Amino acid sequence: MSYTNESFEKVRLSYLRKRILLIFLSFTLALIVALILLFLSKDPVLALCGGILFAYAAFKLFNSKLEHEKVSLENFLLEDFLKAHHASFEAKGISEASFKQLFDFDLAHFHSLNSFYFKDFSLSDVLFITQDRQKFSGILILAKKDFTNTSQDEKTIFSKLKSKDFSTTYCFAKNKACLIATNTNPFFIRLNFTQQKSLSLFEKNLSDIKTLIKA
Repeated sequence: MSYTNESFEKVRLSYLRKRILLIFLSFTLALIVALILLFLSKDPVLALCGGILFAYAAFKLFNSKLEHEKVSLENFLLEDFLKAHHASFEAKGISEASFKQLFDFDLAHFHSLNSFYFKDFSLSDVLFITQDRQKFSGILILAKKDFTNTSQDEKTIFSKLKSKDFSTTYCFAKNKACLIATNTNPFFIRLNFTQQKSLSLFEKNLSDIKTLIKA
């Protein structure tokens, strides 16, 4: 679905209001059903479980309609940003076999998805656990040039992260490949942000990534 800047903001705010209302109604339903079950059964555990299950079912039912609206907003915002940079996106990530050609970690588990393709580099979400139980969660960047201003100590990417914001603080590069530990994809969409704020944040994160690559 296509939006103008004005219509996007109207639909975004409408979505947020409807989601808040749905959460409120779900809690209200949970309380009402719990009270009814408590009155009928005199069993507080049954009443609590019944109220929670009923509210959850109601939330899932009505939230499925909101999800279509959410996906439409997210797709428009992402496409708007990617189009401005002549970039593209696909839902699949890098394969484990390809990853092993870049780094020599002894992997026990590997998963990757969501790839972004820009002119000078590609970016994918990556999660892996080594045989000695070190966990990495973040992004992999494959550039056309070598990286600079990055740590040469691979231990940095296994640091425990507290911030939910994207940062290039914890990174490890090897030739043209770079791992950045982060709790959030640099182009993660927050619909509680305005369109302008989201795009500005995307631009900042993109700029931070580019500074890691040699000119």
